[in-house]
Amino acid sequence: MLIKNKRGISETVVLYMILTALTIVVIAIAVDHFYTELKDKLEVQDCRNSIIAHSTIASITKRDLFSDVKCPTRNIKIDLKAKEDPKRVIAEDMRRCYYEWLKGDGQFFKGDGIICHVCSVYEFKQKNEHMQGLLGFIANENIVIDRNTYPLDTRKMRYIEYFQPFYSLSGRDESGDRQIPPEYDTLDTSKRYASIFVYISDKQWIDKFLEEKRGVAASTGFAFGLGGIAAVGVGAIKTGSTFLAIPGYGWVIGGTIIAAGGGIVLVTALSPNDPIYFSGIEFREYTTDTIAGLKCQRIETNQLSHSKP
Repeated sequence: MLIKNKRGISETVVLYMILTALTIVVIAIAVDHFYTELKDKLEVQDCRNSIIAHSTIASITKRDLFSDVKCPTRNIKIDLKAKEDPKRVIAEDMRRCYYEWLKGDGQFFKGDGIICHVCSVYEFKQKNEHMQGLLGFIANENIVIDRNTYPLDTRKMRYIEYFQPFYSLSGRDESGDRQIPPEYDTLDTSKRYASIFVYISDKQWIDKFLEEKRGVAASTGFAFGLGGIAAVGVGAIKTGSTFLAIPGYGWVIGGTIIAAGGGIVLVTALSPNDPIYFSGIEFREYTTDTIAGLKCQRIETNQLSHSKP
């Protein structure tokens, strides 16, 4: 009888030990998840706050203080076999970049020219494969509503709409999904890509930058894919009076405009006032040649290391 009791006690102790271990594991996972979310939130807000401060300084002084922006480049590994859709990972990261840079609404440096900031560099875990549908995903899918990380983003909208913050959506065509030809919407997973915030001041430099895009001057949402998805972008223009509500967006691929509603508007038709600046985000292959194609006077790849492609 005593032996049976001892055996029962031993089994109970083992059971409690197992339950305790499982509890510790669950708590550890929860704490890690909480810490990761908190870390992302703090990084986004720290970056955004430094940009707000910098933009304020740039708009009221004559000094160029671009280096005070606290937004290190993120290196993101894309796993095609992961549970989360890799297109969502990239689209959300582009959204993060645009959110941090105030959706283009600000004067970010003094003087004329083109300034670029590499928000993130993407590298695929699987090589020699193809990922299709990023453009279509951006055109048709909605942003994730995350009030902890993005407290100002409270309205459901498609990514392409999110990248057009100065455009009234009341007249938009919501008749259906936008279809992008697959030959124009394929990424080579052997290559690296990047999301880059581009800021251009002075009409002469804006014209120079946009002339590189096969002669298309500007639209509130633009994507330039000269030879495919090598370069994709969205942006906005500001004149001396106000931000312009420019209807429509489109893709320029191999010189052909693929408009998704509203059309493309030339910069010379926007306003009698010369534009003060143009800002936007581009997704493109991350090589020395493709980055050089942006014609940046300065490219900030990392506020800490200033590494090169």
